[in-house]
Amino acid sequence: MDGVSPSRSKPVPVAVLQGRARAPELVAYLREGVDRSGLTRTEYAQRIDVAWKTLSRYLNGRQVPQPDVCGRIALINGDDPEYVQMLAGHVPSPGVSPHAKLVHRRDLERLAAALEGMSEIDRAYIVSSTEALAAHLRRTRS
Repeated sequence: MDGVSPSRSKPVPVAVLQGRARAPELVAYLREGVDRSGLTRTEYAQRIDVAWKTLSRYLNGRQVPQPDVCGRIALINGDDPEYVQMLAGHVPSPGVSPHAKLVHRRDLERLAAALEGMSEIDRAYIVSSTEALAAHLRRTRS
């Protein structure tokens, strides 16, 4: 890698490249989330209720968002708040590799696209089945 993020033309922060970022996976996640949101950094910061300078510190790996901010970030990005809190180090990681997380996100994007072509009844069935499976996995892992 030449120091340029694949999703942006801006260089990756030096702290990330040198392994000094406080949560490098979170930095990548946030950068992707800001890019995909279509919002400016100022608008994104307003949506998560932080100053744009604070968002800049998150994006450069100099600061990690508090759990409540992680929840707001998750809402904007369409993710589970616990996942974002895990990236930030507030919740213990279940030992999932970064590659698995990327594959999981791609699978979710494919699933979302497939759901759009289904009837309301089929979508509701799949969503309820997925929620039941997730609840079962949470109970068995606890």
